[in-house]
Amino acid sequence: MTACEECVGAFRGRLRDLDSEHERESETSSEPVRIEW
Repeated sequence: MTACEECVGAFRGRLRDLDSEHERESETSSEPVRIEW
């Protein structure tokens, strides 16, 4: 595994964490927050 692949893996993990945070926030806010990629 290259260092670049490790970076991408960590980045995707971070995105998953952010996404679940936004989902929890959208339960209390009037409009859901979606990140478009």
